[in-house]
Amino acid sequence: IKPRDQGIMSISEPINNDVTTPQTDSLLGWSEQESSTTRHNSYTRNYFSRLNVSVYLTYLCSTASTALPVVLLPTVANALVINLDDSTDADDQAAYFCSRIASSSLMGTAFGKVINGYLVDLYGAKNTSFLYFLLGALSLVCYSYSTSLIQLCLFNAALEFSESLQWPAIQVVLVELSGSQMELEDGIWISSLASRSGALLAMPLYAFVLDMGLDWRKLAFLGGIFWGFLGAVLMWLAIPHDAKKKQENNRSRSHDINSLAAPLLSHDNDDENNEDTSHARKSRSSVSYWAVLKSTPFWLVTIAHTGDSLLRTSEREVGTYFQDTAPPDGISSGTAGGMAVVLSAGVFVGLISLGGKFNRMVQSESEEGLREGWKRRKNIVVGLYIVAGLASFGLAVLALPFVRTKLTDFLEKICFPSLSTHAITILQLVHTFFMGVANSINYYQIPSLLAATYGVNKGLCNSLFEAVAYALSAILWVLVGFAVESGGADFLGW
Repeated sequence: IKPRDQGIMSISEPINNDVTTPQTDSLLGWSEQESSTTRHNSYTRNYFSRLNVSVYLTYLCSTASTALPVVLLPTVANALVINLDDSTDADDQAAYFCSRIASSSLMGTAFGKVINGYLVDLYGAKNTSFLYFLLGALSLVCYSYSTSLIQLCLFNAALEFSESLQWPAIQVVLVELSGSQMELEDGIWISSLASRSGALLAMPLYAFVLDMGLDWRKLAFLGGIFWGFLGAVLMWLAIPHDAKKKQENNRSRSHDINSLAAPLLSHDNDDENNEDTSHARKSRSSVSYWAVLKSTPFWLVTIAHTGDSLLRTSEREVGTYFQDTAPPDGISSGTAGGMAVVLSAGVFVGLISLGGKFNRMVQSESEEGLREGWKRRKNIVVGLYIVAGLASFGLAVLALPFVRTKLTDFLEKICFPSLSTHAITILQLVHTFFMGVANSINYYQIPSLLAATYGVNKGLCNSLFEAVAYALSAILWVLVGFAVESGGADFLGW
């Protein structure tokens, strides 16, 4: 890449199957020989293509299976906490119990992200995804027979390890089978919706079944068998074999960093001759960790993605948070776990309302329109981070006992006694919802768009984004566990 005036970059040749990281072209996102009219007429939007539907259903199965331990967590904690030291308050022990499991889950994900992306690029997305769906099913079956915290942490980590491969595998399938840049962006958006649809479908169902009296062990066993095998069958039969169209599509199009992600990371005063600021490198024929790790855009996105991952993984803890800060009459553990679906609902709504709009912002045929579109994209990303911070601090304030008491008393005085009982819970759900909305585009779309530009390392890059972010999040969740445990009966740790 050689920067030109006004920050526009050019491409000398299209991507081929041997490159490690692609080169970039003009701000329009296609080769300079192609006109903007060709770019827009070459792809007619079809959100319900066979590829998008297959990807949607396959990843839905993956997220539905990993949502099961999230809903089960308060129930499992209450069922097994009697085996812990009785000298500590049972509620504090349950919260500590949950934070340990959440931390082990993140470590399983982080370890999986380090190696699974490499395996996807090395052995193919379909083959590895099929085997890991079966591993996830086996992990949930073993989870259902667990009798101690150590066993639960081990098999929950194994489940997260197996699930950590599915997202990079899906993204590799999309990059290799999409016929154009716009089709790829739409595919990433559809797969992002699937990531939350699975939880939205499964979590209320799991909570309902638990409240109906089904033993949590039976639910974990049946859920693992159903979702694991269904996902494996869909991956093997519904999605076309990626190897057949890979070379053809890599010859016919190019995904460039400038049109996808660089404007979010660019600086006006970049040195035009500084080749180290670019992640385009000489062609290589093998998957390489170093080719990704030495890339400056990779680390910029990874740092931001750490905060996104912390919000994303908080669904493992919000069920216990709701139960600890519930009204005096309390809520059941099954209901508390089911309420965690509000976070997924927020992400889903954010992707529906903002995801498509986010993609369409850079479809102008003029260079000026494209620059304006990227400016709007930046504004959306920054605004979502602000909303995420406000929502998180709002949940912290609503966990303070005197705030809950004062607000309840205030509502009773203004003639809303029926609402006052559950006012705190309603406000907490609202904050959780907006925390999910703020996490939608930043977590799912930006890393995938950048990873698509890394040639044969696209699966590895997608995994490493989350490997670093999840490892840091796991450390933070350990600190959360200690804070909640030491919070006392008023749960000041939250």
